[in-house]
Amino acid sequence: MPVIPSPIPDNYIVLRAGKFDTENGAGIVGLTRIFSQLATTKPPHVAIHFHGGLVSRPAAEAAAARLMPLYFSAGVQPLFFIWETGWEEILQQNLPSIFSEDIFKRVVRRVSQFVKGKLDKELGDGEARGIGSLALTKENQIQRELDKAHAGGQMFEDTPAARLPADTRLSAEEQQQILDEIQADQQLEAQLQEIANARQQPTEEASRSATAQGSTATLMSPDVLDDVAPVQEGTRGLISTVLLAKHVVAIVGNVIIRLARHRDHGVYLTIVEEVMREFYVRNAGKFLWDGMKKEVDEAFGTAGDCGGTAFVSQLKNLWAQGVRPRITLVGHSAGSIYVSRLLKELDRELPADFKVDVIFLAPACTFAVFADAIKWAGKRIGGLRIFGMGNAIEMQDAIAGVAYPASLLYFVSGVLEDQQDMPLLGMQRYYDQPYDGSGFEDLAFARAFEFMRRKNALVWSDAKYGDGSSCDMRSHGGWVDAPATLASVLNILRKGYGYV
Repeated sequence: MPVIPSPIPDNYIVLRAGKFDTENGAGIVGLTRIFSQLATTKPPHVAIHFHGGLVSRPAAEAAAARLMPLYFSAGVQPLFFIWETGWEEILQQNLPSIFSEDIFKRVVRRVSQFVKGKLDKELGDGEARGIGSLALTKENQIQRELDKAHAGGQMFEDTPAARLPADTRLSAEEQQQILDEIQADQQLEAQLQEIANARQQPTEEASRSATAQGSTATLMSPDVLDDVAPVQEGTRGLISTVLLAKHVVAIVGNVIIRLARHRDHGVYLTIVEEVMREFYVRNAGKFLWDGMKKEVDEAFGTAGDCGGTAFVSQLKNLWAQGVRPRITLVGHSAGSIYVSRLLKELDRELPADFKVDVIFLAPACTFAVFADAIKWAGKRIGGLRIFGMGNAIEMQDAIAGVAYPASLLYFVSGVLEDQQDMPLLGMQRYYDQPYDGSGFEDLAFARAFEFMRRKNALVWSDAKYGDGSSCDMRSHGGWVDAPATLASVLNILRKGYGYV
């Protein structure tokens, strides 16, 4: 039977930038107490829980407090890694602000117009296919298509974008047409001038902002602003519609390439993602996402206060004492990145017979990260199950209302990772075509892993496969509020995976 929960500091391993956060946790002293308690009580089963990476410390602690009695009810001694990389400013402030900017909406509308022109040209009938300039649909019609997408419909649904030849690209003539159109766009010029003027007198508040605002009138990334609206002496800012137009050409070209290669997230989302990648990626959260991944690496550094390294050392000592409970690693969202890195460290330090079970919930780690982990430490895994939203549900889990109506994992894959449409372990779409063959070696390696080929290794909502294998997740962060998913996790903790 599980022991009575210990005081909060002794169940929570609180880290900041990979090091022990002694202001909010018990640090190395608390970690030592945890393992002293485990050596004394000898629980049969320990679950180590890693929450998602884009939550605040108070939110993570509240979630851990809610999960603690549930884990205990399953006969498990829980430990919680708390690592603060809060995203509230991005999700609640930056994204709505970006989507409401006049210049953002204008660029999205113009890009949509060019994309529609290219689709019509390449998918048209007769000898005119692929020849000449783009015929541009009127802007009011484009806006109706955008409004349809905002209402949950499919943009350009009568245009079969999936039929684009794989080698479709913008021609030199089409690129020049887009350049000319954008340079002649008086609305964009006026909006860019307003931004440039605002850069001349940055406010004290803006200069102290946690995000790289760069202007009081836009959340465009500072490096982009330095191109299109560089800071100059005087009261009227300098602008470059030529450089702005070159960015727009790049956006349209990337959208077309993704559509042609079937690496898109639907026409509307792909357009929005490429506009954000080109103009707003820093303030859309990439700096936080990259920093979060860096914190995982920093946790396994050589300094004495590196939380991950200290944890592995304590677990190694526990094993040497003959106390060898069943260990389950639970990783939600970016917690899967932590678990993947921890597996490699455990393989390096623990005896050859050491194994762990793994439960992933909407894992946000890339296939590359997971493939690397199992390449070195796959032999350490004794069981694995991945829960996630089915793709149709994933595309409706809006993180930013109508402007971005898909899930956080779609946003990470399409905007925050270095590669567009980066394959993530927790997204159903990456377990089928076109994600095979050359260029997808990491996906093939991960999918061929023994436990990925077991029955019900992947459980996408809505799945009703029985005890331990059902999933009803409706939101990225809501697995605890999904009764069938929660019951499945607790059943695995109680009884195992049900492998035959």
